[in-house]
Amino acid sequence: MWSLRISGAIRLIRKSKSKTPKPDKRKGEKRDSYNIPDDLDLQLLAQSLEKLGKGLDEDGKAKPINEQYLKNLFRSAVRKKWMSCGVKLHFLESGLEPDYDPSTRRRFKVRCNICKCYFTKAEIEVDHIKQEQEFDSWDKATLWASAILDVGAKDLQRLCCECHLIKSHCDLLGLDFRNEQDWKFAIADKEAIQICKQKEDKSWLLAKGLTPAGNAKLRREQITMRLLA
Repeated sequence: MWSLRISGAIRLIRKSKSKTPKPDKRKGEKRDSYNIPDDLDLQLLAQSLEKLGKGLDEDGKAKPINEQYLKNLFRSAVRKKWMSCGVKLHFLESGLEPDYDPSTRRRFKVRCNICKCYFTKAEIEVDHIKQEQEFDSWDKATLWASAILDVGAKDLQRLCCECHLIKSHCDLLGLDFRNEQDWKFAIADKEAIQICKQKEDKSWLLAKGLTPAGNAKLRREQITMRLLA
């Protein structure tokens, strides 16, 4: 399609699909005796209890369920169902092509619908071409779930992780991912968001010879426009 990067400014991190090792809560600190809890074990237990207790009242009872909690529960259930949906899995498998290049060390490859590059199956995600319906009230629940689950091959596309991130950002901004200018704007805006999150927006603008605006929203716009220049 077109380049994912603008003047070398875009540094998107491809999401890994491989299992990551569990974090070492003790950060390498060894116990004096394996079967006896030490002070660090007790601190970690206290932290775990505090974290788990945030959703409980003073008697250890779950806080009353509200409508927002139920909506989030419904969203989670539908999205979990999508991950194992037969339509999705069949569509992904149907895109596999034999890879006869021994240097790639892969038996099959999948082509991204946007950048047209080839990836392993683990590096490809199935995307809904049309942005999903808005779900802000229960009378829209069926339509929202149907837009995710009741789909066919014509409604889906295979995207690499980087393209999927940008396409999702286009959807969020109400842009058309098929339009080159919209695509470039989404890339630049996403990069600007990362710079602002890292609290580097002011220094970034100063380094470019620009006077930082008075608030984060305007500085984000400044960065986006500078990246597009």
